[in-house]
Amino acid sequence: MTMLIRLALRNARRNVRRTLLTMATVLIGTSLVVLATAWLDGIFGGMMSAIAETSGHIRLVDTDYLEREELAPLYENVADADKAIAAARSVDGVVAAYPRILTGALLAKGEELGEDFGLVVGASPEWYAERLKGPDHIIAGAWLTGKKDEVVLGRKLAKQLDVQVGDEVLLLGQTQYGSMSDLAPTVVGVVSADAMIDNQAFVNLADAQWMLDMDGGALEVLVYADSTDGAHLAPIAEKLAAHPDLAGITPQPWSSREPIPTMMPMVDGMSGFIAGLVLFITSLAIFNTMTMSVMERTGEIGVMRAMGLSRPGAIALFAVESGIIGLLGGIGGAILGGAAGMYLEVYGVTLDEQLLDQMAQTFPMKQTFYADVNAGNLTTAVVLGIFIALFGALLPAWRAGRIQPVTAMKARR
Repeated sequence: MTMLIRLALRNARRNVRRTLLTMATVLIGTSLVVLATAWLDGIFGGMMSAIAETSGHIRLVDTDYLEREELAPLYENVADADKAIAAARSVDGVVAAYPRILTGALLAKGEELGEDFGLVVGASPEWYAERLKGPDHIIAGAWLTGKKDEVVLGRKLAKQLDVQVGDEVLLLGQTQYGSMSDLAPTVVGVVSADAMIDNQAFVNLADAQWMLDMDGGALEVLVYADSTDGAHLAPIAEKLAAHPDLAGITPQPWSSREPIPTMMPMVDGMSGFIAGLVLFITSLAIFNTMTMSVMERTGEIGVMRAMGLSRPGAIALFAVESGIIGLLGGIGGAILGGAAGMYLEVYGVTLDEQLLDQMAQTFPMKQTFYADVNAGNLTTAVVLGIFIALFGALLPAWRAGRIQPVTAMKARR
């Protein structure tokens, strides 16, 4: 093996320009893979974390509500939220639990009926402060103080309604029994954090319960564990499902709720497509280098075969040579792509506010996106560099192994 490495290094130095050009191709390709995967991990990883944090690691909902959630059957709710919270907190691994109400409403400035639809969120002060981090993202006024008839509006919703702090807004919704109900709170603050929060209205839990005629109840109880890992949450969910005080209530881990199951295959597919495209393009450069190398050294290979070099040995010679090029190119790509990714991890890319407003309101898309460089990105680059080189050298190496000594020496190449 030592002899093969020495011969491979010598052959790589024969045409330094071509070797460096091929290595640079691998370097650029792998650095792009590192940057792209770090970018995707940063965007979607941050989005997943935000979804888990604001929607609960596990949520407790009425089983009938879960089966028909698209129809928003408000009467299928957790009638005694405090009892459900106490039961959840008694389970090992659970660190917190909060009640929450989500309901749609028509919003308008003043007392006139409006046409602007928004999602009204009602939750406890602890959830707003510890999980949503609402008070940290106030851009005007202040967060809810706990007094009756207060509302904090998302930035886009406030702009859409043309309201400011101190204005009164009308929230027209319905009770859990289907009758019309309304709130006329005063805007105490405007918040801006992501595309989802910017389109919501936040009220005190008691006001939301009054609006839905749901005294002491909640549409869901958000449960938080000491880890978001699915394998860790599964046994906790099983214990919650078996708890006698949670009969008729279903625990649902965050990773099993839409849009997570839909997004994950999409992210994996995008990463695979990028890696496959780089693999194809870069392999062409390796193929060209190894093909030219085989053609230039046909006579030499023939002499080595006549001196006892086996066919697998000839194949291994070119495989080692390409592997060295791929290894060095992969390491360089990891360094270059990692450096660019770390820059984006620190500074990110900030979108224009108007572009953020056009994004889907159901995803917590932040205005500034950050990359996420990790050991997996960098290791993938090195491994991919070697694999690309070996893949591109496969056919030329096979051709080299088929060279017959007599034929090669007659060719005089």
